[in-house]
Amino acid sequence: MKLSLGGGGKKLESKSIDSKSQKSQKIESKTIESNKLDSKNTNIYTKTINSYIMQVDFTNQRLIYPQGIKKHDTTTSNFSHPENFVVFECVHRLLEKGYKAESLELEPRWRVGGELKGGKADILVRDNQNETYLIIECKTAGENSKTKSEFDKEYARMQIDGGQLFSYFQQEKATKFLCLYTSDLESTQESKAITYQNTSSICRIMKSS
Repeated sequence: MKLSLGGGGKKLESKSIDSKSQKSQKIESKTIESNKLDSKNTNIYTKTINSYIMQVDFTNQRLIYPQGIKKHDTTTSNFSHPENFVVFECVHRLLEKGYKAESLELEPRWRVGGELKGGKADILVRDNQNETYLIIECKTAGENSKTKSEFDKEYARMQIDGGQLFSYFQQEKATKFLCLYTSDLESTQESKAITYQNTSSICRIMKSS
């Protein structure tokens, strides 16, 4: 919509267009910059996703998650295990899909007999009612001709006794979905899926690349 005020209308209109153009350029510049190394610290890679900021600090070997994500532990926030990068990439993908940081939890544990037992899940996603919606277990995809990947090992284990994910499901039976997740730069393998239905809950195990 254009606004015209007497003889000064053209000047006002031109000023408005310039303002929008400058704003657009700033937004574009900010978007490009957010996908590059931080201009203030060339050892920190920063990416902004829907206002959430994810960072990789190469100097201190830290994976920095957005504010709002609940971290029950920090063992996946560093470079110490290859699996930590899979967790980081999975959170990145969840945010891209539109999940809120406030709905995500890292490394939740459950109490059994008053104590924290049963292992730690990598990622838990809550729904709008704060109920457990999705539990994700992340594994590395690295494969070679001699050994199976951690993903394939866990996938095989799940078909025998349910693996880690179904042990978490025993603690959170309201969970709608279970996901065994991995990511790699490229993959020639097909996706794998197991479907399990318990009353209204459907649990899927998927491989994504």
